[in-house]
Amino acid sequence: MQPYQVRFGIGLGKILTDINPELSIGADGPAYWYARKAINYIHQKNDYGNTQIAVYSDNDEKISIINTLIASSEAIKSDWRASQEVVLKELLSMGIYDEHFDQKQLAKHLELSTSALSKRLKSSNIKIYLRARNAALQALKHIGEELD
Repeated sequence: MQPYQVRFGIGLGKILTDINPELSIGADGPAYWYARKAINYIHQKNDYGNTQIAVYSDNDEKISIINTLIASSEAIKSDWRASQEVVLKELLSMGIYDEHFDQKQLAKHLELSTSALSKRLKSSNIKIYLRARNAALQALKHIGEELD
């Protein structure tokens, strides 16, 4: 539904070279190697064109779980209509990225009845989407702590 599709390969690891904020060419290390593997993973899996984000590191088991959570949430989001995307955008504008939120407050922001919002939430599976994304985030944070 967006005008451009961008793929994100996230590599978890160290950068061995000095970082030049003016030019990324020449930067090297496991973080870059893993980011390239993550991009290749997106190309290989394809997931019917739904998945645009992947993570890679040397922790295969956790990375597999994280990428599955991301792909599952992307599969949910791929079925959203524009009106359902508006719900996520409004939650984000309210600083909310969690499955637990005040539905009455959200309905008010969207100028919808609570009943109409409830139907939209159910049909979009947005709470499951947010739960999966947050589970992936927590797992990423855990791997990041292990790297330190």
